Amino acid sequence: MTSWREVIYVTSYCRSSPISRCIGNTIVRGAEDTPVIVCVANDAADVVLTVSNDGNPIPEHLQRRVFEPFWRPPSSAPGGGLGLGLFICKQIVEAHSGTLEVGSTADVGACFTVRIPFISSSCSRRTRSDVAW
Repeated sequence: MTSWREVIYVTSYCRSSPISRCIGNTIVRGAEDTPVIVCVANDAADVVLTVSNDGNPIPEHLQRRVFEPFWRPPSSAPGGGLGLGLFICKQIVEAHSGTLEVGSTADVGACFTVRIPFISSSCSRRTRSDVAW
C-alpha cells in the first residue's frame, strides 16, 4: 500500500500539460451534450489519470496513430491544431517513466489513460514547488 508520504516529483509543465491536453482533446472530439469524465486514482505503484468522453469512437486502425507528430484525424476541421498535442503529452509522460494509452469503443467513446509511477520522497530531495500532488 502506498503511504500518503509518497509523491510524484515532476516539473510544473508536466503536471499541467498531459492533463490539459487529454482533457482538451476529449472535449473537442466528444459529443456536445455529454460530459468529459476525469478520474484520478492510484494503485500500488502508479498515479492513474483517465480522461474519457462519450463521443464517436476512434477507429481501431487510427488509435495507434493519435500519438504520432503532426497527425490529425481525417475528421479534423480546417484550421485546427498542428497535430502535436498528444505527441508532446506522450513524450512528457514517458520522460517521467509513465505511459499514455488510448482505448476507444462505440460504447464508451475515447478513453486516455496516463500512468505515472510514484517516487518515494526518501529517494529524492526536491523543493515543495516540484511536487505535483
